[in-house]
Amino acid sequence: MAKTKNQQSLAEVFKSIANGITGVFVFIILVIFPIYTHNKYFDILGARYAFFKYWCIILCVLLSALGILYLILDTQNQASSPTALRRFLDAFKPKNIKNHIVITDIFFVVMIISMTISTIFSNYKEESFFGNAGRYQGLECWILYFISYIAITRTFKFKRVYLDFAILAGAFACVWGILDFFWLDPFHFFVDVSEGQQGMFASSIGNLNTYTNYTIMVFALTSALFMVETKTWRLIYYLIASLIASVGTIFGFADNAVLGFFGFFVVLPFFVPKTRRSVLRYFILIDVFLVSLFFLYIGLKYPHNTWQGSFFQDLVKVDIIKYIFIPFTILIIGLFILFNKMAPRYSDNINNNLKPLDSILPKTVMYAYIVVLVIGFIVVGYILFDMNVTKQHVDLWRKIPSSHQLEFNDYWGTHRGHNWRIAFTNFTQNFSWFQRLFGYGPDTYLIVSERTFYEEMVERFGEVYDSAHNEYINYLICEGIIGLVSYLGIFISGLVVAIKNIKNNIYIIAPILAVIVYLVQAFVNIAIPITTPVFFTLMYIGVAEHFENKGTSKKEHF
Repeated sequence: MAKTKNQQSLAEVFKSIANGITGVFVFIILVIFPIYTHNKYFDILGARYAFFKYWCIILCVLLSALGILYLILDTQNQASSPTALRRFLDAFKPKNIKNHIVITDIFFVVMIISMTISTIFSNYKEESFFGNAGRYQGLECWILYFISYIAITRTFKFKRVYLDFAILAGAFACVWGILDFFWLDPFHFFVDVSEGQQGMFASSIGNLNTYTNYTIMVFALTSALFMVETKTWRLIYYLIASLIASVGTIFGFADNAVLGFFGFFVVLPFFVPKTRRSVLRYFILIDVFLVSLFFLYIGLKYPHNTWQGSFFQDLVKVDIIKYIFIPFTILIIGLFILFNKMAPRYSDNINNNLKPLDSILPKTVMYAYIVVLVIGFIVVGYILFDMNVTKQHVDLWRKIPSSHQLEFNDYWGTHRGHNWRIAFTNFTQNFSWFQRLFGYGPDTYLIVSERTFYEEMVERFGEVYDSAHNEYINYLICEGIIGLVSYLGIFISGLVVAIKNIKNNIYIIAPILAVIVYLVQAFVNIAIPITTPVFFTLMYIGVAEHFENKGTSKKEHF
């Protein structure tokens, strides 16, 4: 049913106000949140979670108050058209609901319901709700994620400036982390931290694994924007920021970053336009990574450097890797000259008389890339199979840098192998069918491991696992099969929704790639509210673009 002009005008005003409120929240999460601290590293987890929690509550209160005010004013000016409340309720009718929800909404609701069931039937209800036995990733935290999801996807209008400021904050955190690598401690965060623990922290983020799961998202954001930017000054800004983020991530000395870089460079070509410009810029980003490795090689010569144990550190011990950026840079310069000579005759614009070579060259490079990718996966798969099953050429493979990462045993990944074995043993042998479906209770991994394998953990490695250090295994143990499937459903479906909107807004590839690299590195890392709200918010932005383009949800309904 049509609305009157007064109703349309009122709806537009309130939609604009709602977008402003949510825009402030998104800015705070992407820009202020990553660098917020209260008492340095000593309470960083609790302080950062409290910061996120309070701003979610403020967002909910403001939008709820705005919605109530809109309903009141709309009712008074309804004329002959249905009120906003009536239109809102009509949206939930079977014939209309498909126009107002996406499958991500369903997965999210299922996740909240399954976590609620898990909490109710857990033997540790308080710990499950608040997550205070782990990393505050309990039911309460997920309710906050859901609140921010609904708010952002239904009221936020994406603008690239949000990402520009997020990149600026990320570059600041990376520079801080680089200075910490050289033990310069610019803001004196290491004061009162024991000497033995100082090497575990960096920047405003804290733990090195957490630091790099944030910085690799920053690298993905800025590098993706570099790939599609047309203005020279922004292009320079994104390139410099990419280099800072790459160096900052590598200097974080956490191997989850290896998976993050791998995931980014593997998937990037599938998202950007297939043009000569994209080919050249992709090579430039590879060169940025290689230059970062050279900086690490130089940095490791710093007199007071005591860092040990990184895959990147092992990589730069290979002579050719140290200086490979030099011939690669020469190659890029040669391609730049060649492509510019071709410019008068050939165009990247398919609507501007695209010549055959312009069409063939990027496609040829893409096909070659796919072939190399397939061969690479086959080779790596064979090496892993031989190292762990047939064991025929183990001595040969051990000559590869960081070859210990190719052998899966209890020592693999700083005892992750042992940790995961304990997790699957609990799931298959110690859990009831109900616990397999709904888990032991949100964020109760520490309780599970202590109750079942405490003596073995302490005797073998002198430690107790408070997380699986694999988000997917962690969700399987704490939230069960339903929780894990729901979690995967949220982000897989969210990415699908976001990817469909690239044609409407090319800059959406930036948050998409940031989400993908986070999900890849999550195979060896944990969800933690020091950085995870940034990851969630980036995914929400991609889904929000769907509703912005839909033309029904946000234009007809507040």
